[in-house]
Amino acid sequence: MRNPKALALIESFRKIPAVEPEIYQFQSFTWSGFDTVVTGRNGGISPLPFNSLNLSANVGDSAKNVAGNFSRVMEATDITEIWNPRQVHGDNVVIINSITPANSLKGDAVITNLKGLYTGVLTADCLPILLAEPERKVVAAIHAGRRGCEKLIAAKVVNIMIKNFNCNPSKILAALGPCIRNCCYEVDAATASKFSKNCGCTDGKYLDIVAASLGQLLSCGVNSKNVFDCSVCTSCDNASFFSHRKDRNKTGRFLSAIAVR
Repeated sequence: MRNPKALALIESFRKIPAVEPEIYQFQSFTWSGFDTVVTGRNGGISPLPFNSLNLSANVGDSAKNVAGNFSRVMEATDITEIWNPRQVHGDNVVIINSITPANSLKGDAVITNLKGLYTGVLTADCLPILLAEPERKVVAAIHAGRRGCEKLIAAKVVNIMIKNFNCNPSKILAALGPCIRNCCYEVDAATASKFSKNCGCTDGKYLDIVAASLGQLLSCGVNSKNVFDCSVCTSCDNASFFSHRKDRNKTGRFLSAIAVR
């Protein structure tokens, strides 16, 4: 279900034509000097139940398949370097402002001002958020699932961008990627109560991680006119994107990444 506060146009999220494997991008970021990549689930080499463009080596798929899928994505997009954190459903933020770490570090968000470095997160129902500040040329990728929302990870990232990089929150562009939406995110009463207490946005027993994250961004000064919501539910559109719930807990992960051009 589309959140009425997100004033972005759905057309800003588009599949790159005539490209295999399936890759999407946020056009409004492209026009502002940033490159974005959101992979679909098709066009890779992984077998069932990771079919087929799985990009996570931590779900049971072989390292060879994952490496092959990454190679396909990088070849199709001319990407030379992608850096992902080791996600733990927390609120730790990794900052890369000088040298790219050789290995993944534990965290659920990455901020960088290094030109050409793609930083991203892997998801399969959790909300990927991509941020960019055009004047300071700073970008961020956030893995905002239920627990990350409860820890206010989106707000934390924006505040770090303001404090550490002198970003203007009213200039920050925000892209809300494919995730499980409140039409499908049903939970038990205790989970709903905890989520509502920490960050609101529940409809009885259905969580709305998009509205919760959007509320955090707006509370930090991000302008609603700069928020672009792709409006894709991974559970509803399971043919195009991995969904941990719809695929009964055994599935792949897709990538959402951003870079300063």
